[in-house]
Amino acid sequence: MTGLRAGSSARPNAVTPTGPKVTTKTTIYPDDAPVAPTPQPTGNVQSYGKRIALARGWVDSAVDLKLYSLAAARFTIPVSEQTKNRGFTIVLFQSEKHRKNKVIAWDGTASLSSNVVSVMNENDPITLKKHVGYFFVLYGDDIGPAPTPQGSYPAANNPALGPPGPSGAPGAPGGPTPFPTVTPFPQSSNVIGPH
Repeated sequence: MTGLRAGSSARPNAVTPTGPKVTTKTTIYPDDAPVAPTPQPTGNVQSYGKRIALARGWVDSAVDLKLYSLAAARFTIPVSEQTKNRGFTIVLFQSEKHRKNKVIAWDGTASLSSNVVSVMNENDPITLKKHVGYFFVLYGDDIGPAPTPQGSYPAANNPALGPPGPSGAPGAPGGPTPFPTVTPFPQSSNVIGPH
């Protein structure tokens, strides 16, 4: 801490952060993300499953940033997004004027290990130029909406429905209420974030 002496006109030293300014922003399930790129067809009949945007990480730096490769982008995802044999794509876009984007690098074979999705390509260094907006997007195979749990109507002794009444019918006096106030099925949590 710096103090002032009597009669001194100097101001105390202000604490300022060191290093370049880097602005970042993360969006979960971005509905305005570009469509995921797919490989060029090889002449045989090929179709690729739809991949949806799961997370986007925006980067804008006051200095050039040198990444060793696209493998520098790593996304930690929750168990609810880790379905068996799900494919992932990681793409780096450069933001351009008029809401256009340019693909800088992408890998459609990103893999999951210990809750983290990343790519193995470590051969191609990438430079993010200063004062240019870039964003990384994690795409995953579209697995559709969460399936509805299979089973029978909840038991009459279910605390969410109340005890059965004389007729045992929903809405009967002393019977279960017709619409439970508590959902009897567990709800999933969908939280994704970059690592």
